Amino acid sequence: MEKADARYLAIAYQIAKRISSGELQEGLRLSGRTLLSSEYQVSSETIRKAIKVLETYGVVESKERSGITVLSASAAETYMQRYVAQKEDRRLIKDAEDALKELSNAESKAQHLMRKLISVTRTGFFPFDFFTFDVREGDAFVGKTLQVLNLKKETGALVIGYEKAGIFYQNPDASLIIEPQMTLYLLGDLTIQKRTEEFLHGSFNAQ
Repeated sequence: MEKADARYLAIAYQIAKRISSGELQEGLRLSGRTLLSSEYQVSSETIRKAIKVLETYGVVESKERSGITVLSASAAETYMQRYVAQKEDRRLIKDAEDALKELSNAESKAQHLMRKLISVTRTGFFPFDFFTFDVREGDAFVGKTLQVLNLKKETGALVIGYEKAGIFYQNPDASLIIEPQMTLYLLGDLTIQKRTEEFLHGSFNAQ
């Protein structure tokens, strides 16, 4: 059986299967909910919900005094097909949710490691000089792409990542559009840093 919140669907499927196979014939009056709950070892409420599903599909009819009557083997077959299709859909949804969760965890771990990497001192374990550049409202290069800036050619700086809304992204594509409140992470020594700042706040404005 499936999880508790879907057991009634599986029980409805089992009853429909018995009807479809002819084990429970049309016109047959089924055991009361109490007996069915004992047979399937679930609560009477779970049986009630299972019978309600079968009623919806026209498989059985349930009346307060006359009990539960089998109506249609064909309808039972229809429900079985629908149940299998929905079960596959639920499986795909769960697989997708699991995959997204794994991806989210992997991205979080990558961001943590990158933050840890760029937080070490220049004289520590990180063997390269790097610096950050905060993009401001009104900067001439806002709305331009990294390809248009071409910092590697103009200043020698290499963009290794950027931070936006508190999230770090590594190895950005050349098509990345520069936005205000974005922080760029660049490889380069103090000379390259000064050259980059002068270019972005001076030379690029004049272009």
